[in-house]
Amino acid sequence: LQPRFPGYTNLVPLWTPENGLFFGTMSGDESMRQGVEILHNAITVDHAGENLMVFGVSQSAAISGIEMQRLADAGWTGDLRFALLGNPTSPAGGMYVRFPGFTPYPPAPVDLFPTESFTGAYDGVADFPRYPLNLVSTANALAGIMTVHLGYQDMTADQIAGATHLGTAGLTDFYMIPTRQLPLLWPLYQLGLPGATVADTIDPMLRLVINLGYGNLDHGLVPDPGGLDAGAAFGFLPKL
Repeated sequence: LQPRFPGYTNLVPLWTPENGLFFGTMSGDESMRQGVEILHNAITVDHAGENLMVFGVSQSAAISGIEMQRLADAGWTGDLRFALLGNPTSPAGGMYVRFPGFTPYPPAPVDLFPTESFTGAYDGVADFPRYPLNLVSTANALAGIMTVHLGYQDMTADQIAGATHLGTAGLTDFYMIPTRQLPLLWPLYQLGLPGATVADTIDPMLRLVINLGYGNLDHGLVPDPGGLDAGAAFGFLPKL
């Protein structure tokens, strides 16, 4: 955050449950509900009147999207912006958006508060393929849950600075953080130089097939962030 938003200098950690399907002692829905209440109280009570930026990762990013709508519905005004990372409700391919019947959570709003949305390419939680019948692309995204979504804390400042600006929708700017190693090839890279050599040889062809699952040939993220493509559920076949 600091290089991009130098005016924000006082870091205030905020505890939220962050429980989900595979970990914790409560349901993901209950965890989300409690998280929204905690964030709402922090914004409107504990830090009311302050110039705030909310930074959320994964479930915290989804919580932030719900809170945006809640604040807007209440007519709240104040200096507030958001930076979201690995958002499962991202309108540019979040898993909750791609399968709308799977959860009750709508896409994160794009036109309520200034927002920067960052997604690691092939993150299966925040960057699920538009065409999951491309089984190679889907398998890669599922592998990306372990290698990309759970690896944000290991990213360097240079990786973040190298994020590609994909476009703007409303007040939201969408960025893709490139993923050098395809998640599907991760086991090969763990075998040292021989495995990495094989993986690097396969990568260009495999990446092309995987990107087709997102409806483009250039990268692993839907081509219309926050817009027409992203608002829809999954498609059947890509337009080539």
